[in-house]
Amino acid sequence: MPDTPPVADTNRELQWQSRCLMVLTVLAIAYALHVLSGVLIPFVLALFFTVGLTPLLDLIERRLNASRFVAVTISFLLSIVLLTLLSLAIGSSVNSLAQDDKYQESVIATGKTLVGVAKRYNLIAMVDDDQSVVKKMVADGSDSSASDESEGGATSEDGSQATDSAGPEQGQDLQAVGEQAAESSAPMKQLLEGLRDTTQEMQKWLLGEMLGLFSTLSMVLLYMFFMLLGASGGVRPTEGVWPTVEDKLREYVVLKSFISVVTGVSVWLVMIFFGVPLAMVMGLLTFLLNFIPNFGPLITCVLPLPVIWMMPTPVEGETIGMTLLGKAIASVLVCGVQLIGGNVIEPKMMGDSFELHPITVLLALVLWGAIWGFVGMLLAVPITAAIKILLDRVDRTRAIAQVMAGDLEAIRVG
Repeated sequence: MPDTPPVADTNRELQWQSRCLMVLTVLAIAYALHVLSGVLIPFVLALFFTVGLTPLLDLIERRLNASRFVAVTISFLLSIVLLTLLSLAIGSSVNSLAQDDKYQESVIATGKTLVGVAKRYNLIAMVDDDQSVVKKMVADGSDSSASDESEGGATSEDGSQATDSAGPEQGQDLQAVGEQAAESSAPMKQLLEGLRDTTQEMQKWLLGEMLGLFSTLSMVLLYMFFMLLGASGGVRPTEGVWPTVEDKLREYVVLKSFISVVTGVSVWLVMIFFGVPLAMVMGLLTFLLNFIPNFGPLITCVLPLPVIWMMPTPVEGETIGMTLLGKAIASVLVCGVQLIGGNVIEPKMMGDSFELHPITVLLALVLWGAIWGFVGMLLAVPITAAIKILLDRVDRTRAIAQVMAGDLEAIRVG
């Protein structure tokens, strides 16, 4: 009669099977989220906006003594007006920059300076080789043309006289063309062509992203309309998993939105005060990227710097432009707004409400960015916090929630 395995070994094997099944389930869910991103992203965005706007709708209902439908309609009209004003302001800012000749000249002058520095430190080593190759090609072309002319002279005396007289002139013309071609292949031309191509590609990419954003936004508004209408304006339950998740999400959305608005408006005011173009665009990007923890404030600190330092320096008798001191002050103020908002104001207001370890936040940014792209990075923290709350309510997964909070002692491997 075969020996039966001990109960402890059987339980340990079942535990490992459960863990492996959990890992496979997580991978399958992540793949499904990535595949269905086109449908799920608008739904999740609408859910977050609904959670954040529900208190505002309740306030409108109480203050105006209006129905839910009227409150939702008022909110949507205000949102449409705000988005329209933002779109017009951004379009005006971009058009004014495109028509600013002084700024374009400053960009070209900065490019020449960069090329001069690169040549001084031998950072562009292939220029001389390219010029020698062009000259060699021109020389070969002149030799072949001369041989063709000599062959043509054997068949016709008039033709030979014409080609003999034209041969040296054509050779000199080709030599001059070669020198001009060699000079035109200088780094400045390469830099300008690269900037032009990059600008065109960025414009195409931006247009595609804007079209995709408007398509996603229409789906978000459609979902939001029915979610807000379906949300009850009465007394909500205060116990259970979903009320806890909803309270955490609402706290995050409201506080983070307030901090992002203050930071974005501050950057916009600084750039407006110093006369820097694209102030509205940079303010809007600051508002959006501030939702990405750790990396967002760093990116928004760096983004305005090229625009600031490309500003033309005023010459004698002119007031248009910005001095080096002004550029330095504007750069310090823009970065200072980010540092104060991200490292002083936000921790004071939000604290550690989600109880997520910084490593957990970093991994969440990477994973949700891989699954849903930019939107995933924006929603990484609240989604991860909601998952942590759900895991903390189940006995089997409570240890995972504690690890997400930084408590490594909760790991018990059997």
